[in-house]
Amino acid sequence: YITLGLGTWSQELSLKITKPTLDGGYNTARTLPILVHSGVESIDSAKAFPNGTFLINAILDQAEEYGIRWVIVGDKTLETVVAEKGFRKVHEVDWVTIWEQENYVKGFLRTYRVYDRRDLLWGIVPLTILSLTAILNIWYRPWRRK
Repeated sequence: YITLGLGTWSQELSLKITKPTLDGGYNTARTLPILVHSGVESIDSAKAFPNGTFLINAILDQAEEYGIRWVIVGDKTLETVVAEKGFRKVHEVDWVTIWEQENYVKGFLRTYRVYDRRDLLWGIVPLTILSLTAILNIWYRPWRRK
């Protein structure tokens, strides 16, 4: 999903939802070339940047490729852009509207990398070695005193 015009509410939303946004936080590594070269801090605040509307249009044009199913809009001026790109309004609460891509196909999101076993080992092996070292140190301590 992506958010448009929510401001600081987009961070609160990302804390309550388990699915990641397309752009992630600004401090994370950008994996999409369009985000790297745009200079835009986040898709949510893209409207405030000089090339922001171009970025929004480019992302919505390639929504299927990026795996975008939902667009959460908090700015009424962006609703027409979202509607023109093949999204339909699903729900509206106060000033926020939720849009769903009409021809969304469930599948693997190619925008996120696949985690392999090395990532898992990088987290488990150091902790295992530390634990074994502590256990062996405690176990051999009585024999050293003799």
